[in-house]
Amino acid sequence: MPALIAPTDDAILAAAVTELSSILPFDAVQLLRHEPKHGEIHEVLRVGYASAEAWALQHLFTQKYRLGFTNALSPNDGLPPAISSVRAEVREDFVASPIFRDYLGAGGFRDGISMELFTGDRYVGIAHFSARAETGFTRQARLAAAGVRGMLAALTLGAAQSTLPEAPANSFALSLSSQEAPTWRVITDAHLGSEGTLTTLPSFLNSDAFLEHLQQFRESGLASVRHIWELPHEVARIEIRRIGLRGDIAISVAHAEPASFHHLSRQELRTMSLVCAGLSDAEIAARLRVSRRTVESHVLNARHKLGARNRVEAVVHMITTASVLPDPTLCPVDEVFGLAL
Repeated sequence: MPALIAPTDDAILAAAVTELSSILPFDAVQLLRHEPKHGEIHEVLRVGYASAEAWALQHLFTQKYRLGFTNALSPNDGLPPAISSVRAEVREDFVASPIFRDYLGAGGFRDGISMELFTGDRYVGIAHFSARAETGFTRQARLAAAGVRGMLAALTLGAAQSTLPEAPANSFALSLSSQEAPTWRVITDAHLGSEGTLTTLPSFLNSDAFLEHLQQFRESGLASVRHIWELPHEVARIEIRRIGLRGDIAISVAHAEPASFHHLSRQELRTMSLVCAGLSDAEIAARLRVSRRTVESHVLNARHKLGARNRVEAVVHMITTASVLPDPTLCPVDEVFGLAL
């Protein structure tokens, strides 16, 4: 997989696009948030393209091909157009253009898909995929791309609008220093007692497992993560964000209803989180100390509950609904979110 450059530093988006590499044979991908009325186009994620190639797709492509280019370039099937699939005159025109001649072709790319992204009737932007193989994008690959168009649109829109406030409301701030035991402090009045003393914290936040998880988060370089955490009698929904410049992190904790994580069982959550981390069924079986057949059964059951047609869709649903269940030993945070730093 090529090195990742994610201007939004959005781990969810990066992980989802990384998983797409198993069904789309791309060597590079770029997601663009496009607002034609305002003349604005922003790159929200880039994998594999050099800066000059990404610039050409971001600026020259949108000048040459206006909104609606899918129907103009692929009138017969309405699928995302690929260099290898469009009419000969269209292909020759594109190959002769500066976009390909001076940038993509010069960079070694030979085939590519460009796909308009919509959420409902709302146009969101463009996804560009490039391959070094001359016929990298067959009809099957174009169908696969069309199948994830809505998901990419939602992720692109979410990434473009995401912000990181200084400190989420109703959260705790934890200073992770070189001290053996990290110190807690409260940052909102909601967590102060009548005399200004600390109220009782949820016990699991001070457990060895959770503190190790927080240390792994800090070392990962991730800006924020959203996931669930297993407790003896319930499941908590967790959001962790970096705040300030002193190494502080803010933690938001809430009860997670089973419907919010698709009614997956504890073992299905563990199994699918390792699938999100990119482990094979054999590797998952070894890590969880179960048989490979058990892992396959958990994956199949989880796919049904997630309404996913394949493993990639299941991973996307898991990540985008924050249903992953990291574990400092079995499934470290940097593995489960799959961000190449």
